[in-house]
Amino acid sequence: MPCYNAQKYLGQAIESILAQTYPYFELIIVDDGSNDRSREMIAAYMEQDSRVKLFVNECNRGLVYTRNRGIELCRNEYVALMDADDVAPPGRLQTELEFLENNPDIGAVAGKYQLIDDSGCKITTQYPAAFTKSEVRAAMFFQNVIANGSVMYRNEIVKKGAISYRADFGAMEDYCFWCDFLKQSDIVNLNEVLQFYRIHGNSHERITGESQAEKRTKLLDLIHLDLLESAGIQLDKEKERVYLAATHNTTQPGIRGKLALWRAVVQMIKQSKNKDYERELRRMGMRFTLKSRI
Repeated sequence: MPCYNAQKYLGQAIESILAQTYPYFELIIVDDGSNDRSREMIAAYMEQDSRVKLFVNECNRGLVYTRNRGIELCRNEYVALMDADDVAPPGRLQTELEFLENNPDIGAVAGKYQLIDDSGCKITTQYPAAFTKSEVRAAMFFQNVIANGSVMYRNEIVKKGAISYRADFGAMEDYCFWCDFLKQSDIVNLNEVLQFYRIHGNSHERITGESQAEKRTKLLDLIHLDLLESAGIQLDKEKERVYLAATHNTTQPGIRGKLALWRAVVQMIKQSKNKDYERELRRMGMRFTLKSRI
């Protein structure tokens, strides 16, 4: 759990982990140079519960650095990710652990997330666009379907693959991280809420979404081009332009634009090699084409 000036929500986040039905864990919190009462609050929880561990950055280093430091500090077989302003449902760790224990071929598991407001009141449930490993792989060509704060993964995969959050993808570091993870192993989304995601004025998503739109577009292009290359898919220049423009989700659709996008998706499908993957790519591509704003 990275933490920076999170005193308003930190107690709820920590308590939701300490109240998990699966009790055998350590809660690693990395404080990123907070100047509020965050560290004082964490210290109080440490006195009450030895599972809480605090590590402090010497100064404010930013979210990406802090996430990576937390990952480096994890030594156990499984790692669950959490943010200091979110809340975990009581059965989250038990559910994810049992899934990974029963599915040794899957490298990470995530799920749906419930939006909550500043006061913790429920807003709406967000359903990932994909659940099975093939659906997730196909959907990631068009959007990030992994809720970072709902994930539990096998630590050996991240360690061996040297996977980390990349500072040069600051506004899209989660998306990039899980695309890199998919180069090493599969990810599955469960059809249940595994994260209560808080929306408030200082949330990371709000800041990056409003102030760095142009940067976000460039980063999306880099991520999607890397996905194509990793899958061995080569689009001609025009289809590549249409595909990338569609993922920006910035303009109203037109019938010609949708047809051009579908032609690009068809070229992607033709170059896919796994039949299950090809089927899901067709389905996800059709869904994306019908709702796209190109």
